[in-house]
Amino acid sequence: MRRYNREIKSIKKVYDAKLKELFLQDKEAVLAYVWYKRIYKPSVSKERRQELIREAFNEFEIKGLSYNEFISYLIEKQEKVKDILQEFKTDIVNQLVEKGTRVNHVTRYSPKNLNYVIKPNLAETMYNERIGNFLFASIEDISKLRYAVRTSTGGMFRIGENMVIFPTNKDLKICDGRLLLNNAVY
Repeated sequence: MRRYNREIKSIKKVYDAKLKELFLQDKEAVLAYVWYKRIYKPSVSKERRQELIREAFNEFEIKGLSYNEFISYLIEKQEKVKDILQEFKTDIVNQLVEKGTRVNHVTRYSPKNLNYVIKPNLAETMYNERIGNFLFASIEDISKLRYAVRTSTGGMFRIGENMVIFPTNKDLKICDGRLLLNNAVY
């Protein structure tokens, strides 16, 4: 995995530099992206969303726009950032494909029950950034084990670089210092 980490980190550095350069050239484009993400985070209440819109409105110091026009402004202004992020995602995927990287997806259902096709499902990202049709996978073996336990127990929370906790243990037991699953995962 370390080989992939180095290559992915080098791609990340390139795009970090591109975002930094964009920030220096067009600060409002980056701020528009950040504020839009804050405002439309799935876990934000309607009241908090209105507060965030007012805060963002004040930061941009734009006069004479309605809230709807301001949101349209944020959407239009953040396009440069979204283009850089899409390039980043494409480069990462291309790098993994080029190297023949195998990704691991863990599920409670056997391949036969899934008709040997894994389909994305509506879910929220682990950082509550957005909701979409996602299929979560990892290239690290240690992550494969974590997700096997997560799938079996109904969830997990990452609390550090190499530390996760599992909120329930209904399908999990610890025997001789090893985690054992009561039900199979695939």
